[in-house]
Amino acid sequence: MSVTNEQFEEAYAKGTPSQQYLCSGSGVQLMKIASKFGLDKEAYKKFAIIVGDTVLDFYSKTDLPNILVKEVGLSDIVAIKMTGDLLDFFTPLTDPNWQPPRDDSLEPEEKTVQEEIAETEASLKSLGTMGDDAPQKEVSYPSLQSDILNQKKAPPPPTSPKWGSEN
Repeated sequence: MSVTNEQFEEAYAKGTPSQQYLCSGSGVQLMKIASKFGLDKEAYKKFAIIVGDTVLDFYSKTDLPNILVKEVGLSDIVAIKMTGDLLDFFTPLTDPNWQPPRDDSLEPEEKTVQEEIAETEASLKSLGTMGDDAPQKEVSYPSLQSDILNQKKAPPPPTSPKWGSEN
């Protein structure tokens, strides 16, 4: 069955939001499937038309492997595997709660500088630092050579390790 542009456009206009999205807004997903199976440019064009016609119910999903073999020239095995991937692609058609993504939902949320600073400071609170801004849990010792040589707040001399019951 050959679907004319007029038939396609009429079915598209009457289609559900999920049908319209899959026909016009999901080219990246469709290209990934085609690339996975190594379709060239000409085969991709035929494949995309067949998928669009299937989305708009011109073809049955159960007939898809045979159509792909006949129209695109795929082997039976490749057509069946590709149909498996396409069934996942067609999921929005069977999910009554599915809504097409809004354009603004794809944009990252913009934050003010103050919000970014507050977020950064909150994430840094759990980090221990060597600076004066963090409470010191134990005595800190200077690391300058002159301070160590002059015994300014020098660390206590090391004790030898004790083993067993010699504590």
